[in-house]
Amino acid sequence: MSDSETMPDHGTKAEDLVEKICRTVSLADFTVRNPKFSKESGLEKEAADILVPFGNTLLVFQVKSRKGRPSDNPNHIKRAEKRVSEGIDQLKTIKRALAENRLPTLLNAAGIEIPLNPREVSEVIGIVVLDLPDEASLPPKERTHIFNGFEKRHGIPAHIIRAEDLLALSSEIDTLPDLIRYLRLRELILSRKNLSPLLNELDFLAVYKTQPEIMDKAKREELDMLLIDEGLWEHYQKENQEEIKHRSQLNANSRLIDRIIEWIHKSIGFDPAGTGVPSDNGVKSYARLALELSSLNRLQRRMVGDKLLEKLRKADRTGQGYSVVRVSDDFGVLVLASNIKERRERAKWLEILSCVAYCDLELRKLVGIATEPFSEKYRSYDFFLIDKPFESKIAAALREKARELFGPKQPKSLTEYKGYD
Repeated sequence: MSDSETMPDHGTKAEDLVEKICRTVSLADFTVRNPKFSKESGLEKEAADILVPFGNTLLVFQVKSRKGRPSDNPNHIKRAEKRVSEGIDQLKTIKRALAENRLPTLLNAAGIEIPLNPREVSEVIGIVVLDLPDEASLPPKERTHIFNGFEKRHGIPAHIIRAEDLLALSSEIDTLPDLIRYLRLRELILSRKNLSPLLNELDFLAVYKTQPEIMDKAKREELDMLLIDEGLWEHYQKENQEEIKHRSQLNANSRLIDRIIEWIHKSIGFDPAGTGVPSDNGVKSYARLALELSSLNRLQRRMVGDKLLEKLRKADRTGQGYSVVRVSDDFGVLVLASNIKERRERAKWLEILSCVAYCDLELRKLVGIATEPFSEKYRSYDFFLIDKPFESKIAAALREKARELFGPKQPKSLTEYKGYD
């Protein structure tokens, strides 16, 4: 079958699948389908199949679909390889578009036009996804596999992943910070070419999830050769069923943060006076808040989600509940659940609590979130973002106030499969 015979609607279905995966990992706010730009000639060109802009990192997806099976055509694998190579070559399009500043804005999956400053993009990561739908009915060992799927071309790292493997990967790595961390380590290790000669994606993922000490040694180049046995992924899923199920239960509250992130765009145009939100309270504010909260990985979202649910229920009993979660050394998230009906009054209280917590913990950045108690039928959110230091006298006064408002600190840590230590 020639490339011209590849069914166009099938390519669309493959893109639909990858977009769904991206929206699972990056949410609608950072998923951009088929962005286009105008060339100097005036002709319109597609920059990528899917873009995921995230701070100074830009993920670029090229999706390639190939009909047929190895048993149907002896050239099936070669033609699949050709499609992958085309996808890698197409990654250079985004470099050209960025260099010429031809993508000043992007329309995300939430329907919001967000700005893209090419000068702020310091890292471009390519992901070429190969979809082979006709092989889905074949036993796994008879399907076309991608081994050691990484190549650097046009100055862009290109991760080559089957669509079905990307889908499985998204069940284990489902936030942008976690995915970017995985891809960076994957590039570092695969580019050294001291791996098993026939290493597939999911066996690598199984080691990544279950043996982080091995990954750390490989990262530090303490291993002459990294040999990963075939079948580790199947073993991981079979032998860790209960742990994986328990992890899903532990992660349930973290989904509250996902939903809050996807809610933020609804605040565009709303101006609760006195909250400290930039005066335009428009797209730039939305994009900044979405970025900051999306920078939380799955474990950090679990920490915040657990505390939020606790305070939502407390607010049902006492009228309000609040707490601050230090998610890293310099970043905190404050959650407030309150029965205050006046939004401006609630937003002002959120500002006060956020400033006190920010100074008390000596943070570089803090995001505050306010909402109604657990049992409220209708729900709204107010936000407060602070990332600038206070004058020393004011900071000292706020730290003194912290003892009254927050009480003693209760440091906690948690692990992916077992919860809090």
